[in-house]
Amino acid sequence: MHLRQAIAPDPNYAMAHRELAHLLAGLGELSKAETHFEQAFSLDDEDAWTLVYWGTARWEAQDAAGAQRKFEAAIEAAPAFAAAKWSLGALLEDLGEKAAAKAWY
Repeated sequence: MHLRQAIAPDPNYAMAHRELAHLLAGLGELSKAETHFEQAFSLDDEDAWTLVYWGTARWEAQDAAGAQRKFEAAIEAAPAFAAAKWSLGALLEDLGEKAAAKAWY
């Protein structure tokens, strides 16, 4: 994977860890993805995209509570970031909480 090569010369490249985690999650390798999400967030705890990707991975893994925590953390980190709000709204709608979902859309 090219993203692994991006991390090799600079293990502190948060965006590369985030994107590698996103790719690994999409391949169903959630435990490996979690390691890179954690690394990305520890390197840049203001990157709301890391939290949105991470929340999406948790949601796809059937961990709605974990996904909700990540989306809420993304909103807290970047209150004007619409993608985090839409993600939380979509999750809540999927859970049948239509009124709560509408508030986030």
